[in-house]
Amino acid sequence: MDLLDQAVEHAYPVATPQQLFSDETADEPRAAGDEDGLAHASRLAARPGMRVATGVDPGRRSVLRRIRSAAPLYRRSRQEYPVDGQASSSLFLPVSIVPDRARERARRRRMTSTFLLVRHAVTDDVDVRLSGRRPGVALNAVGRAQADRLAASLAGGRIDTILASPLERTCETAAAIAAAVGVPVTTDDALLEIDTGEWTGTSFAALHADPRWARWNAERATARCPGGESMGEAQARIIGLIAREAATRPGATVVLVTHSDLIRAAVCNVLGLGLADLHRFDIDPASVTRVVAGERGGRIASMNVV
Repeated sequence: MDLLDQAVEHAYPVATPQQLFSDETADEPRAAGDEDGLAHASRLAARPGMRVATGVDPGRRSVLRRIRSAAPLYRRSRQEYPVDGQASSSLFLPVSIVPDRARERARRRRMTSTFLLVRHAVTDDVDVRLSGRRPGVALNAVGRAQADRLAASLAGGRIDTILASPLERTCETAAAIAAAVGVPVTTDDALLEIDTGEWTGTSFAALHADPRWARWNAERATARCPGGESMGEAQARIIGLIAREAATRPGATVVLVTHSDLIRAAVCNVLGLGLADLHRFDIDPASVTRVVAGERGGRIASMNVV
C-alpha cells in the first residue's frame, strides 16, 4: 500500500480506493489549478474512477482536510519518498481530485432498502412459558397498548411494505402498525417463530430442569430443539427474506414483524457474530431494530429501540 492508499484508507477506513471513487464518476483527467495551495499529482489524476474538479467547495474542503491531516509526509521531498520505486516530481496531496459524492450517494440510496425488524408486543406467555408456534397466544392489555405506541412512533415515517409472521401476536402487532400508516399486512412463513418442537408451551421453570434446554442455550450454533428447528435454519429463513426483499424492493422501507430469536439471528448475521453470541444483546417486546441492506451488504442503523 503506497502513501496515497494509506491516506485514503485513513479518511475512509471501510472503503477501498476502488469503492470510494466509483467507475461511474470517472472523467478524462484534465489540468486543474492549485486552488488550495497544494500541487497536483498527475499520477493520481490518471487513476480510473477519479474526477478532477476545478473548484473546491466547502464540502470538498472538509474531505480533503481529513485526508491531508492523515498524510503530512506528502510534504517531504521526492528523494525521501519515491512512489512505486520511481522519484515523483511532487508528493503533495492533490486537493481538487474528489469523488462525485452526491451522485454516488443518490445511487446508493436508490439501491438500499431499510428493514424495521419489530418484535411483537407482550403476551401473557412472555417470561412465563415458551410459546413457540402455539396457536391462540394473543397480545394482552399491556401488549395492545405497546403496539399502539409503537404504531404511533412509526406513523410519521415512510413505510412501503409490512410483512408479518402469521402467528396471532405478530399479526396483532402488525395490524396496529398498518392502521397507523395505511399499508396492508402480508404474512410470510419466513418470519415464523423458531419451531421449538416438543418444548412448545412448556413453562420456563420446567425447561430449566431439562439438560437439553441448557445445551440449547449454550450451543445455539449447533443444537436443535427436540423435534423442532435449529437456530441456523431459523436464521437462514429471515436472512433469505431480507435478501429477497432488498433485491426486489430497492430503496423501500419494509417492516418485518417477527419474534425475538429471529431478530437476534438476523442481527448476528449482519454484524458477523456467531449464533453463540445470540444472547449478548436484548430484543425487547414492541422494539424496533433498523437494518439497512444493499449491494454492499447490511449494517445495523439502530437496535432494540422501544
